[in-house]
Amino acid sequence: MGRCRSEFCGLKWDAIGLVNGRLEVVATLQRLRGHGLLTGTPKTERSQRNIALALDVVQLLRALNGAQILAKEEAGPLWKEQGYVFTQADGSPVLPDRLTQEFAALTKALDMPPLTFQGLRHAFATMALQANINSKVVSEAWCG
Repeated sequence: MGRCRSEFCGLKWDAIGLVNGRLEVVATLQRLRGHGLLTGTPKTERSQRNIALALDVVQLLRALNGAQILAKEEAGPLWKEQGYVFTQADGSPVLPDRLTQEFAALTKALDMPPLTFQGLRHAFATMALQANINSKVVSEAWCG
């Protein structure tokens, strides 16, 4: 799905329906110089959307949720519960710049051509269109 990094970093468990396989894009997380981490809303009203999740994605999210519960129990009072889906080891949110760095390291480790996180969104849209997915569906998933 074509989500931007601030949407991934701002994703919280209460925006995911693991039973109905839906995800609501309602929040972003960004770091602004001089202000730190700021939670916001997607850029436009159209960007606030509801996305159907594939069964394998729901299963991965369930596994992640279980692993996060175990990590929280192990960390005890050191866990920084904020409800984020993607967290650092202490429960604090993954920083957008860190997501970009980790993605770059992953593509390099997999010996892939250089690809930015933003470029991944464009690749998603291109492959979806090549797979004959309706352009309106691609547009809604890709850019909201």
